[in-house]
Amino acid sequence: MAEDRFKRLWVAFDEGTNVINLNTMLPIVPKIGKGDISELLRQPSVRTFCDALGRIWLITTKDVNLISFDADGQISNVASYHYTGNTPDVCICDIEGNGKPWIGIDGGLYRMAEKDGKLVREEISSLLKPLYGLYVTDMLKRGNVVWFSTNHGLFCYNPYLHKLD
Repeated sequence: MAEDRFKRLWVAFDEGTNVINLNTMLPIVPKIGKGDISELLRQPSVRTFCDALGRIWLITTKDVNLISFDADGQISNVASYHYTGNTPDVCICDIEGNGKPWIGIDGGLYRMAEKDGKLVREEISSLLKPLYGLYVTDMLKRGNVVWFSTNHGLFCYNPYLHKLD
């Protein structure tokens, strides 16, 4: 679950995503300029995440969705990327603190970025793609290294030395 900057809690479930207004503790469907996000909220969800820029990342069983807001909290854009997963869970973390989170999808560990209103997958390092049967369960940046746990143990990635241990 993740809280956005407008006092709304986004909670992912197998049955979809609930959005709770924390001021009233009642479920809501956030307003969007054009269209409706009800269909997106009904899709089976894996995870929600709030990045350093205050945007919500809603990961369903098939897509990574980035939800951006205007100054009033209304949804201004929803960008999507269709991914391939090898696990029922998807790990996501804003490692660099810039709104471009690292995410374990498509058999590797990648950075997601929004370009021209669309989501694109960016390579972090050739060492992190593909991961050959590994799936990332958690990530943590400490100092100059990124630690990530997998189904086969703990790994340490040093981007400055281009080294994976």
